[in-house]
Amino acid sequence: MDGNEEEEEIPRELRDSKQPGDDQDAAAQIGGMIARHADEKTMDKSDKERLWNSITYTVSNSAVPVRVRQYKWIGLAAGAAAIVLVTAIGLWLSRPDVQGTGDLLTQLAQAQRTDLSAMDSVRLTSSAGEVLSIGDNTVVRYRDSMLTITDSRGIQRELTLNSADIYNTLSVPYGKRTEVMLSDGTRIWLNAGSRLVFPVFFAGDSRDVYLEGEGYFDVARQGGKPFAVHLADMEVNVVGTSFNISAYADDDFSSAVLLTGEIMLTSKQRDGFRAVRLKPGKKATLSRMDQQLTLADASGEDDISWTKKQLILKSVPVHSLIRRLERVYNTAVVLADGAEAGDEKISGRLDLTQPLADVLSDIYESDIYRINQEERRIVISRKN
Repeated sequence: MDGNEEEEEIPRELRDSKQPGDDQDAAAQIGGMIARHADEKTMDKSDKERLWNSITYTVSNSAVPVRVRQYKWIGLAAGAAAIVLVTAIGLWLSRPDVQGTGDLLTQLAQAQRTDLSAMDSVRLTSSAGEVLSIGDNTVVRYRDSMLTITDSRGIQRELTLNSADIYNTLSVPYGKRTEVMLSDGTRIWLNAGSRLVFPVFFAGDSRDVYLEGEGYFDVARQGGKPFAVHLADMEVNVVGTSFNISAYADDDFSSAVLLTGEIMLTSKQRDGFRAVRLKPGKKATLSRMDQQLTLADASGEDDISWTKKQLILKSVPVHSLIRRLERVYNTAVVLADGAEAGDEKISGRLDLTQPLADVLSDIYESDIYRINQEERRIVISRKN
């Protein structure tokens, strides 16, 4: 942006037509404002001030209507959605140099953080403040101006996308999974306890999304328009490929395993690891304790076995496996005295279509351990 451009702190169309009590979406208006700046690598102080003034004017002059849509839309206050966006954008603008769409998606995800273990259904949240509750194992597809949702029974419903909607967030609680096809044709399978933030339509010369949790990506090729997955601690850049990412907030690591194509990993820490290109059959694991990146051979099939409701394990620490099972089944597993995992590791195959108690009986021998179900938790104890 040119600092000599005529200042336009408040868009004229907002000054002339926006009145307190209007039923317009403040969040959507804010999304439109930031979309014009998201791809700019840097913004000087005056640019930031003009954008911030426009945003705060929109919020202060917006009503707070609660709108309930058909198709099980959960009505939310547009003002509340605007507050979330303003919080994220305030953090975004406060950085010394605005880093573009990826950085904004990261801030939006952090501002929208919710307890996924307390949710009872998959939720799709728009930047206009609307929330759609959808079922487990549902396929969400964006095409042109339509959003198609296909449930596990094959029943479809279609919704017309709001032209002012900029970003969507797909939140998958513990015990659920879902699949989404983005507007560019990229398919993403999201595991339990995951959150994906993405543009409804990809504008500019890049395609950026943010992931917290675990997802398997099959990226559609678009020449000259690379795809980037932003995590809390690193960035995965691709052109067209398939790979799995695990980046749960409560794990002590983030990992990426490549099945086809090529990806590049870069650290988000100033003194982090050097950029690494990953080839098929390789897995990169980043330790959050010391920010060290390690590479290892991996077929990739083991890492994406969860997409087929299985877990293929090779020397996996039992305590890590228990944490994964808690997410899949949304059930706490309590290890009583005598049942602590310690440094034990396990290999084999687990069928995730079976009840959790049955899966745990494959890990803990029934003649040695007792497995008791207590509502939404399972207690494992050693027999006397």
